Order: sequence, then structure tokens, then C-alpha cells
Amino acid sequence: MQEAKKAGRAGFRCHRSQAGRRSASSRTRMTLDHAMRQALTKGLFRLHYQPQVDISTGTVVGAEALIRWNDPELGEVSPAEFIPVAEESGLIIAIGNWVFDTAVAQAADWSGQIAAIGKAQAVIEFGMDGKVLTANDNFLNTLGYSLQDIQGQHHGMFVEAAERSSPAYRRFWERLNQGEYDAGRY
Repeated sequence: MQEAKKAGRAGFRCHRSQAGRRSASSRTRMTLDHAMRQALTKGLFRLHYQPQVDISTGTVVGAEALIRWNDPELGEVSPAEFIPVAEESGLIIAIGNWVFDTAVAQAADWSGQIAAIGKAQAVIEFGMDGKVLTANDNFLNTLGYSLQDIQGQHHGMFVEAAERSSPAYRRFWERLNQGEYDAGRY
């Protein structure tokens, strides 16, 4: 503006500076804000759960809900990119409410599924060290044990000696200790 004033009346100058970059960034924020509002309305956000493990027992004690967003036009949008924009615009409140409601509903669903499994199947739970944490009545009644008999004992007590020393049994524990899911009849 100073240059235009110095040039006198009826003059003009074109000015390009950091402001042009900021307006592009503003357009990006506006695009993200609009797309986030659409994502919330259309159910495009999803949650992934990261287990929280008690290191001393190897027991899963909780889970952290991690929000993810794959937009049809923008592709996978990093939370590091969209969360600050949501915070600036105030949309973070609505997103936070969605995360809370979704996580609570999912936890209730899992709780119901686990309860149903416990009623229909013989289930034993053990820590990463192989020690029995708990077992349901179906398991205890089928094998003729009480929980006090087996709690704290190694899972290997239910496995024949030859099987306990087999490569397959070692691989089973290696997979579990690497966090791989394994369930089945053994």
C-alpha cells in the first residue's frame, strides 16, 4: 500500500506476500472444516482401539479409542491434520461426543458378546506368562476343577506332556506373545 501511495493518484501495485500463503491455508482449513462436518453427518469417522496392557500381568486392562477418517475426496486424513482444525472451529465438541457415544456403544456390544460366549462355551483366560487368570463355570465343570485349583497355575497343566514340548506349542506361545490373536479348540 505504501508503494501505491508513493506512486501517486490513480496508481496501483500488485502485492504478493505471506498473506497469499495464509489464504491458501485458510482455504484448506475451510475445506477440512466443511468435509469434517459432512463426515460427522454421513458417519465417515471410525474408531480403532489400541489395547492398554498391564505389563506386570500381561492382562488387557482397557483400550484407547483412536479416531480415523477416510474421506471419499480427500482420502485418508491424519488426525494430526484434522484435529487442530476441529479445535479451532469448535467442531471438536461434536466429534468428541461422537467418539464417546460410539466407544460406549461398542464397549456395551463387546460386553454382551463376551457374556454370551461365557454362557455358551468353556472359556479360560490366562496372562502372557501362561498363568491362568480365570475360567468360566462351563470350563471348570467340564474339567472338574474349581477356580482356586487352577488360578495362578500355568496353562500347560491342561496340555499333555508331549504336546507341551512340541514346536507347535512353542509357536502358539510365540504368536500370543507377539500380540497375534489365537482362539480355537486345543
